[in-house]
Amino acid sequence: MGQANAHYTRSLEIFRQIGDYTFIAWTLLPLANISLISGEIDQATGLYQESLLLMGEIGDRHGMGAVLLGLGVAAHFREDEAAAERILTEAQTHLREAGGGQGLSWPVSSVLVDTRSHDLLLEATTRYEASLNLPPADWANMVCSDGEAWLARTKI
Repeated sequence: MGQANAHYTRSLEIFRQIGDYTFIAWTLLPLANISLISGEIDQATGLYQESLLLMGEIGDRHGMGAVLLGLGVAAHFREDEAAAERILTEAQTHLREAGGGQGLSWPVSSVLVDTRSHDLLLEATTRYEASLNLPPADWANMVCSDGEAWLARTKI
């Protein structure tokens, strides 16, 4: 995790120097995720909020949804379930309206000849798109459960 953090931090410095808001926004997201995994929820929240602001400025609805996922999971980790559900409902809306699994279509189309991987990626994309149509409370519960599983697997 330390090397990833160092690389993302240096990348962020470079993107800030050249003023590339898209890459700044998308670099803040993994930095926030690393902070969240490390238990630095306030720091993660600040990074997510900065990324969200930039995603809004550049009009990246998919990016806004991805950042709101992080903010929702952070609220869940703070045990603020009302905020988590509200934020995750907003995330679901952004992701659905931004094209659902469209962001997953690139790995599906770019996977090498291994048809097993292609079929798995296609299934994952289909399931992801279907999940975006769950009732918001069900979707928020699923995301929070996934967040807990993610934290348990990556705990440092």
